[in-house]
Amino acid sequence: MQHDMTPWVDLARLSLRDPRAGGEALLRTGIPAQTGWTVLVLTAVLSTVVTHALYLVWPEFGTGMGAFHLPPIALAVLQLVSGVVTVVLVHVVGRMFGGRGELAGAVLIVAWMQVILMALQIAQAVLYLVLPPFGQILGLVSMMLLFWLMTGFIAALHGFRSLGMVFAGMIAAAIGLVLVLSALLALLGVPQMMMEA
Repeated sequence: MQHDMTPWVDLARLSLRDPRAGGEALLRTGIPAQTGWTVLVLTAVLSTVVTHALYLVWPEFGTGMGAFHLPPIALAVLQLVSGVVTVVLVHVVGRMFGGRGELAGAVLIVAWMQVILMALQIAQAVLYLVLPPFGQILGLVSMMLLFWLMTGFIAALHGFRSLGMVFAGMIAAAIGLVLVLSALLALLGVPQMMMEA
């Protein structure tokens, strides 16, 4: 049974061009939250596979970044926790500022963002193997796209009009996410790994 991927490719293009419109279109699909959670798990696993495969082929990748030296299962769990915490922050912080979005919608937009970033990560891995400098550039572009996408997606989810205010709130939430992940990394012994790397 073949599935037509054209609608998803079109949605990805719309999301990159206009994240708010892309987020609104995604939320109108009526995809259940369970599917979103499943996608979060799958992207965490696939991202871990890509990261470790690249590290095995090109050991210089991730030098000085302790998380890349974690066992695959630990890294997958870390990425999944990051996704779950992001979902919670998007929902809770948005509600605190008067947003109307539901948790199910937060799951969908975060999962969709992960799908887009996963596609970029695969492209980045290929570039790292063929043209390493361009792989690094794409990594920086991906980081900028993360903020671009999330700002528009959150605005679509919660009905916020000011993208500037959404961006400011997202930065505050990102600080909270970094604190949570830093604590988790400390529990996993990553700071020690970074010193030994």
